[in-house]
Amino acid sequence: MSEVKFLGPVREATGVKKAQISVEDVRKALSQLGKRFPTLEEEFLQSDGKYKKIVILLNGRNVDNLEGLDTPLEDDDSLALVPPVGGG
Repeated sequence: MSEVKFLGPVREATGVKKAQISVEDVRKALSQLGKRFPTLEEEFLQSDGKYKKIVILLNGRNVDNLEGLDTPLEDDDSLALVPPVGGG
């Protein structure tokens, strides 16, 4: 089972700090989380099925630098949904 941590506005949308999921990949994790937390889906899901205004980290690495939403999940993996950080 994988743990999902919610930070910033994502935490506000879900109302919890973390959740447990058991799925094969990031795409299925987001689908399951969207069903469990409808506000998450309403505030962050785009019409093309991708999420906006959040960065998805798997064990501290951005899934965009792995296999994207098709990145496989293993037991004991840690996902984090965080707001993007900008600076200058």
